Amino acid sequence: MNARAILSVPWRAARPSTAWLGVVLFALGLFGAVALGLFSQRPDKWIACTMIVGFCEAFLWAFVMSCTVLLAIDARQLRLPALQQGVVRSLWIYGPLSVALPTIALGLFFGHFMVIASMLGLFSAGGFLFALLPRFLGVLFYMLPLTLNALPAWFGMPSPKTPHFVSWSAPILLGLILAAAWCWRSLLRRENPRAQGWSQPIVMQFRGCARTTGWNPWTGFIGSDLDFTSQIRRWPDWMQGGANLRDCGRSRPVPTLRVALGGVFLPLTALGWLRKVALIVVPGIVFIVLATFQQILRHGFHAWLGILQEGGLVVLVLCGAFGSMLLALLSLTQLGQRWARTNAEMPLLALLPGLGDGMELKRSLLRAIWQPTLRLQAVLLVAVLAIAWDMHMNMQAVIFLLLTQLGAAGFVIAFGLLVVGGCLPGRWPTTAMGIFGCILISVSLFVPTLGDPATIRLSVTSLQAVLAAGWVVLALMLLQLARRGWLGLRQRAHPFLPIDG
Repeated sequence: MNARAILSVPWRAARPSTAWLGVVLFALGLFGAVALGLFSQRPDKWIACTMIVGFCEAFLWAFVMSCTVLLAIDARQLRLPALQQGVVRSLWIYGPLSVALPTIALGLFFGHFMVIASMLGLFSAGGFLFALLPRFLGVLFYMLPLTLNALPAWFGMPSPKTPHFVSWSAPILLGLILAAAWCWRSLLRRENPRAQGWSQPIVMQFRGCARTTGWNPWTGFIGSDLDFTSQIRRWPDWMQGGANLRDCGRSRPVPTLRVALGGVFLPLTALGWLRKVALIVVPGIVFIVLATFQQILRHGFHAWLGILQEGGLVVLVLCGAFGSMLLALLSLTQLGQRWARTNAEMPLLALLPGLGDGMELKRSLLRAIWQPTLRLQAVLLVAVLAIAWDMHMNMQAVIFLLLTQLGAAGFVIAFGLLVVGGCLPGRWPTTAMGIFGCILISVSLFVPTLGDPATIRLSVTSLQAVLAAGWVVLALMLLQLARRGWLGLRQRAHPFLPIDG
């Protein structure tokens, strides 16, 4: 293979939408890190900036570069050694390159070239290994740094501000690379590497990304275009079932439609809710316990107040933006999957008796789509406001936190109308607006941390003005899209039938 073919290997192995998303997130993370370094007044701001870029690096290697193993498996089974060698060479090129370029960019602003390079190398190798590990080990793998940090000081993980961080991270980085190479080799030599299950690597879940299917803006980012029935079959037995069918029937159209939609819209029993909540609460409890134990070992039991303040800020970050954005993305993804089907499954729902017709049916459908997500987002909103009140945030910070919740809910309402109305914008407008909304929500959430941590006051007036203008633009765009979706839904003869039917 020539140099051009070797450089194009990762972008041909991954699906185009995922590759573009990885590159865009990497560029935005680098830009956001530099912007945060210019606006923030914290002395250790270079660590936060490096971690922002590091998470983008981990995403790029976990979801884009890891797809090269799929191409290597095909090359081995087709007896194409030159192609398999080209895949390995591309990784040896992109590995140092993806660390060197952001290290130079961040190092020119903050210095600390070696420490930044070590941190980015750990993120990149960790993201790559995360995709090659079995699914049940992938979640535990990212708890490892926090676990090491919770150990006593003589055995714990040193801070990037300590002088021996580089010498400590070098053998860890080498171990991550060797572990990834071992997983790569064992995956290539398996008799049936495409078998599904929780013991299979996460990267094998990307095998279902068929390039022959039509691109859907909400299903074409990460994962596959598998229908919900195929996704259910991949779940373990303990996650099956749990649907609450007591309130369904001819006189209850909203619960009936939620059962028909399935996924995140499915009404669950108490046991089903416990199963879903356990997937989120248990890792969070482990995180809190490890963080608390870490603070006690380093500062003693008198550090409880600091633990509560830092824990409140962590919960604020997780629930305030990423929780609401994840709920919006998950619901819109599954909604797009339902209406993207080209077979007769959706038209069959039009035959369900007792759902009503005309605008009555359309209103019931919108309630079935909006209720599950908006209720959970309302709970997160109450939690965010309670934490903000407990931390004595001023009104400006509370307004920005409130906007993060309302922005995520606005995406659910507007794009829900667009999907069922059959007037979803094209690929690039939807992608651009999604990225713009994610950046605006994320930056608005982190604004309270840019000021004095004791008073949580905002001191960057120029950034506030830019964010305020961005929220005005986003609100106008969402209102226009919601109006377009509502008009499309009103003109549609039946929400479950094709537009031309």
